[in-house]
Amino acid sequence: MGDRERGASPRVTPPRWRETDGSAGEVEPRGRPPRPRRFCRADDPRNLNLESGANASDLGKWIEPSAALTGHSDIVALMVLEHQANLHNRLTHASFLARGLLFEEEQANREAGRPLDTLSRETQLRLREEAETVVEHLLFAGEYPLRQPVTGKSGFAEDFERRGPRDGQGRSLREFDLRRRMFQYPCSFLLYSAAFDQLPETIRREIYQRLWQVLTAETPLDKYAHLSAADRTAIREIVRDTKTDLPEYWK
Repeated sequence: MGDRERGASPRVTPPRWRETDGSAGEVEPRGRPPRPRRFCRADDPRNLNLESGANASDLGKWIEPSAALTGHSDIVALMVLEHQANLHNRLTHASFLARGLLFEEEQANREAGRPLDTLSRETQLRLREEAETVVEHLLFAGEYPLRQPVTGKSGFAEDFERRGPRDGQGRSLREFDLRRRMFQYPCSFLLYSAAFDQLPETIRREIYQRLWQVLTAETPLDKYAHLSAADRTAIREIVRDTKTDLPEYWK
């Protein structure tokens, strides 16, 4: 089943939330102030004024900030949230798929008297396809290019970057770019998450292999063309220095 059919997409797009603060330059905003109460399902959403409230520095004209935990709805934090939710959904899908396939294979192998870890050609192919989709998300394939710098004002970006981990040259997958794209080194920080680390070893092994292939390819596929040779080298070096469960060929 193709990625589009599954309803998932690795694209990272401009924010879509109603209340945001910070700046996206002159890029047409997708965030907007709360819609008026008179807006109903019968109205055409194409008639909404998306410029009203763009690049807001104060949300007080639309909401009561004192009623919230913070007076900010940081545009950078919301961009990260969209990516994080999207990739966590993909990792959950990969985990469920792999666990189901491995269970079915074990049952079939037991009945046939084969070694329990034997994988059929079909199962190997399905795991490989799922790993490819996870790698697309990890490497921000299809990311929306930024035409103007994006800035937040809550201090989120600075705090996020401080969390590391960092490689021997001080680089981190958490470093923002926010001029051309979201991250300086486009490989997701969720590579360090429990959701990733707790994937079944079989699918995690496939993901590492495909990630290695993309990062070492002389000419990667078009969907990875946004990664320059320097990008791929830097990502490979950062991951090698900061992940402890890598296969031997990564080292």
